[in-house]
Amino acid sequence: MKRKLFVLLIFLLFYTQGYGLTKELSVVCDIWPPYQIKENSHITGYSFEVVNSVFEKMNLKNMTISGYPWKRAVYMLKEGQADALFSANYTEEREKYAIYPKEPLIVSPWVVWVRTDSNIQFNVLNDLKGLNCGVVRGYSYTPEFWDFLKTKGRFSLVSDDETNFKKLGAKRIDYTVSELGNGLEIIKRLNLKDIIPLAGNPIKKDGLYIIFNKKTVSVEFADKFSQVLKEFKKTKDYKNIYNKYFR
Repeated sequence: MKRKLFVLLIFLLFYTQGYGLTKELSVVCDIWPPYQIKENSHITGYSFEVVNSVFEKMNLKNMTISGYPWKRAVYMLKEGQADALFSANYTEEREKYAIYPKEPLIVSPWVVWVRTDSNIQFNVLNDLKGLNCGVVRGYSYTPEFWDFLKTKGRFSLVSDDETNFKKLGAKRIDYTVSELGNGLEIIKRLNLKDIIPLAGNPIKKDGLYIIFNKKTVSVEFADKFSQVLKEFKKTKDYKNIYNKYFR
């Protein structure tokens, strides 16, 4: 019995080290409901629960998950102060220093949000010409949208989505662009009943990922995470997590 336990411990040690993890895995995120939520000084939320569940299935116990403002969290990953970051969209710039698993945590739409009294209709970008958009520093959006804002539109930079929704409600900006699930969570919490999503024509539909630092985490580990995540999505436990935040 002792010999079997010893062999198991040795296996787990090499399993972890074999994927390039020779120290505690440092994971960072921002507070971005319903994906990352802060409750009584603890982080929870859809992405947190999914990431934590997958790590548990990978027998990864030696890790920490900490919350920071988004721009700071991205900086920490880029500069090697963190090993992983969630929930991140894909960008070519981030791929220079981060590994993207093949499987996203979720695929979600990013949409235009307006006041009900604005009469703004959105089918093509030119419908927003000359209007002032609230955007968040460090968000990717799309190259086409950024080009439109810089050439035909106007924009105001802030540090988080909640600030944009407050400014929209106060008529200090004409519209904002936010991920649908997060936006619905914000307007519900702030009781902003006069703000609606124009969800029929998303600015983009993109995956949200956990991404790994290329210098501290191996491609093999990211591939294993992707494989386990894909299998986890077929389970009842995953469906319960999804329904908890999106039903």
